[in-house]
Amino acid sequence: MIHRLEPNDYAKIRTLLSPENVNDLTIQAIINGTNRGAIFVDDVEQPRTALVDQTGVSACLSCCVHERDHEISVETYEEADMNKGFATLACAAYLEHCMEHGLTPHWTTLETNEESVRLGTKLGFERKGKCKILEF
Repeated sequence: MIHRLEPNDYAKIRTLLSPENVNDLTIQAIINGTNRGAIFVDDVEQPRTALVDQTGVSACLSCCVHERDHEISVETYEEADMNKGFATLACAAYLEHCMEHGLTPHWTTLETNEESVRLGTKLGFERKGKCKILEF
């Protein structure tokens, strides 16, 4: 039988994490209560198996790729979750992945997108220049 753990019991599954999941920021954020999600286990008292439902708050991904160059796309889905650091956490995990795999991340945004400019600066990106954008 499968049981949903109460959030204050999420830490019980830490010993079940595989080596590749021990440092997974999304799973750790769910366990710590900073990201939405649910954890289901076979035994509430002594779990031997766990399923982590990763209901995303923010996502950061490569929206355009050319060889080892990756353009960043980041989004926080609900307005109520904005300005709480979720996009920063998602981007930090993405940038860590890039560094571990020899990828070069790029941050491009409209200068009128103040939130994106602020986040890019916070993450260490520097402005290189301007380019014209054509919309149709």
